[in-house]
Amino acid sequence: MPRSPGLRLALLCLAAAAALAASGAPAARAQTSCADCCMLPCIEGQLWEAAYMKGVYQRMSKIKGLSEAAFAQREADAHQLASAIRGMYVGANPHCAWYMPPQGSPEERRFVLAGYKPIHDASGAVTGWNYDLEMDVKDCTMDKRKLDIYPSLTPCEGMARAVLDHEQKHIDDCDRQQTKGLSAPGPAQRAKNEVNGYEAEMNALQQVRRQAAQACTEKSCPDRPWDFERAARLFHTDIQAILGLGKVKSPSKSPLRRGGARG
Repeated sequence: MPRSPGLRLALLCLAAAAALAASGAPAARAQTSCADCCMLPCIEGQLWEAAYMKGVYQRMSKIKGLSEAAFAQREADAHQLASAIRGMYVGANPHCAWYMPPQGSPEERRFVLAGYKPIHDASGAVTGWNYDLEMDVKDCTMDKRKLDIYPSLTPCEGMARAVLDHEQKHIDDCDRQQTKGLSAPGPAQRAKNEVNGYEAEMNALQQVRRQAAQACTEKSCPDRPWDFERAARLFHTDIQAILGLGKVKSPSKSPLRRGGARG
């Protein structure tokens, strides 16, 4: 079974760590609610990436005779490109950083014992974490220690729930496969399973995005609002479209208003 968010999250954490180091912002921060205007660009980034990867897997699922090697290469290339583009949008935004435990702390040891792996540079410094969620294909389960930690890793809790919904689809597919006594799925079927996983993730993110958008109608993100104006343009975000209110002017206090944006 594919390790769907693994490379994606590892690359994201590396990009976020580098961006935060450049900005001087701390990598560690408390988990927050997604019903927060500051979280909207982060949610948009994850939603965009999920939609992009869904399209990649849809195309792969239709390739006759797709080999394991071709599947792995296309998957790796797509994750790398999606992560890089997402990093351009939100990589330097401190609100969108994934959590990294302080180096040498008891918490870092707890992460390692749970199976998460730190990524080191040539000097031995931790530059990111591989927050891969691997499923045991023998019994269709995931390590409970990893799952217990995972919700606190993402910028806001709803983003984690969306990825866990994605992974639950893989668990469900694995259970059905074993119940029916089917052989391990080939590349094309795994691609179809990923499409299902990303659909579940996107459905969850749509709800999370709505919560963040609603918060933007009540109170703007107070930190560097021009970043959010830029994110609005890059992601083509419109608060009223998200909220389904039709052609109504965005609230004047929204950091995602169309007029007067700073780049």
